[in-house]
Amino acid sequence: MSHHIFRAQKKTLKSWDRFIIPYPFTKAVFIYGEPLSVPRDADRDAMENLRRELEARMRELTEKADNRWNDI
Repeated sequence: MSHHIFRAQKKTLKSWDRFIIPYPFTKAVFIYGEPLSVPRDADRDAMENLRRELEARMRELTEKADNRWNDI
């Protein structure tokens, strides 16, 4: 399941995933997308297509979260 979280006040850690810790009482927007199933027998081409699909979904969720944040 793809997701995106947008927060105004946060601490971003210097880790490989840039883990975010919101400050207390921070407003946030949480958006979840539809699950993306990966077949057990997916070959390299199928995996690459699914990766691209996931990336596109995450970009779309980021845009939606940014737009909702502007409406708050």
